[in-house]
Amino acid sequence: MLQDPNTQWATFMAILPITTAASLILFSPILHLIDSGIIYHNKNKTRDTFDSTEVRNIGSWYNTLLKGYAGLSVFYNYFNFFTNMIEKMASNPDLISGIASISTLLMYPILITFLIIPAIIILDKTREKRRTYLIKKVKKFQIDQLMEIEIK
Repeated sequence: MLQDPNTQWATFMAILPITTAASLILFSPILHLIDSGIIYHNKNKTRDTFDSTEVRNIGSWYNTLLKGYAGLSVFYNYFNFFTNMIEKMASNPDLISGIASISTLLMYPILITFLIIPAIIILDKTREKRRTYLIKKVKKFQIDQLMEIEIK
């Protein structure tokens, strides 16, 4: 384990683009599925029960699954990381590394935004191609029924 706080910050900053790319790889299929407009329902399961019929986009189901896992793991890892960093800084107080750590921490949202912008632009430019591709693939599985949603 890295003992020096400055080395830990440098390592964290070096790994940040890699983890951001990995999260984009996991979350971009959600946009792909939401853009396709494919939905599912549980009407047949709830026909003779008191449960309500649920109509949802497939992408929202996947999004819920990933958000739960990612949210818990991010909270746990950030808590461990920052607890360790605070302990190290408290045991070896250095004004310059403390200021650098706080300023770096404040720059994270901006840095992550700049890392994500190119991927968002690419996803937006390829939206229609992705939608057409997914609908073509779905038709191979004979999932091509149109659904009318009526609220009474």
